[in-house]
Amino acid sequence: ATDVSAAALAVARANAERLGVGERVAFAEGSLLEPAPGLFDLVCANLPYLPESDGYPAEVLAQPHVALFAGQRGSELVVALLEQAVSKLAPGGAVLAEVDPVVVADVLPVADRLYAGRVLHRDLGGHQRVLELWNS
Repeated sequence: ATDVSAAALAVARANAERLGVGERVAFAEGSLLEPAPGLFDLVCANLPYLPESDGYPAEVLAQPHVALFAGQRGSELVVALLEQAVSKLAPGGAVLAEVDPVVVADVLPVADRLYAGRVLHRDLGGHQRVLELWNS
């Protein structure tokens, strides 16, 4: 489990301990997959994907900025993850990334360029929400 926020990692570590899986999870502070050595069978991410702009409700803006916003278009972090993950996947590995329907148009061309296959899963509201990618 990686995060740029030490505070977020502390919460994640406490949750893992509370759920009895703390000894099965390694935590590393850093950006995306940079602090994670080795190859992975699965990369799963729920990254910030809101574009930088005004007009969000106060309850949204009450959250830490780094947990919400992902650049001017909102797709920057998801695109960066896809670019990093392609070389970090073990044979038969996959990527699952939550996306906002607003950023799908930015993310799919990158996915199609880097990965052999993809499925875009819809959430319960019918919105395109989870991008599944693989190379073999």
